[in-house]
Amino acid sequence: MSIFDLHSEVLADYRDFVQAFFTVTDQRAREFVETALVQERRLWPDFLLQVSPSYVRSATVDELAGRGVLLEQTAQIFRTPAGQPFHLYQHQVEALASLNFAHCNDLLPSFIRRKRVVSIP
Repeated sequence: MSIFDLHSEVLADYRDFVQAFFTVTDQRAREFVETALVQERRLWPDFLLQVSPSYVRSATVDELAGRGVLLEQTAQIFRTPAGQPFHLYQHQVEALASLNFAHCNDLLPSFIRRKRVVSIP
């Protein structure tokens, strides 16, 4: 079952649940209610699919190394099997930009130690 089939099934179950609570004896009123509930789907709008702007591709590890956010050696580690640099998403770039290792630089392995902190525009 796909997510869309599940969505349709849940809505049909909900429609039946709602309809179980009232009985419309007038034919015109019943047709109006049926139209509103079944055809117009007034109680359940279409599903909403959104993509967060945080998941926009932002920069490669090479670009970040060029800006001084990562060391070149670190950028060389994060590669695809074909040797291409990883593309990071906006939230990942923002997380790296917010780091300040100055207080714990001596505790970090040498390949990720940073000599300076650079903000990302």
